[in-house]
Amino acid sequence: MAIGPQTADETSWHDNLVHALLFHVGDASTGDWRSELVLDIDHIVEWICGTDGDARFRVAPATLTFHDVTDLRVNFDFGGSGPLIERAQ
Repeated sequence: MAIGPQTADETSWHDNLVHALLFHVGDASTGDWRSELVLDIDHIVEWICGTDGDARFRVAPATLTFHDVTDLRVNFDFGGSGPLIERAQ
């Protein structure tokens, strides 16, 4: 599913689990000035709230690509749980 700028503004990205953060950059010496930030996430498609107060989620894998990224600042806040690393490559 491709999401345009208007749809992306209306989509909630709250609580989506990030699996990977990638940077795709071109080669300036060849005139390729591409700079993209790519996030592989589990996008929450639907929140399912039970009558007992429990919540479940329907999720779908998704890739968010931000084009022409410059002057990027990233802040990771894991709360009190710390980072959860499944594997490092």
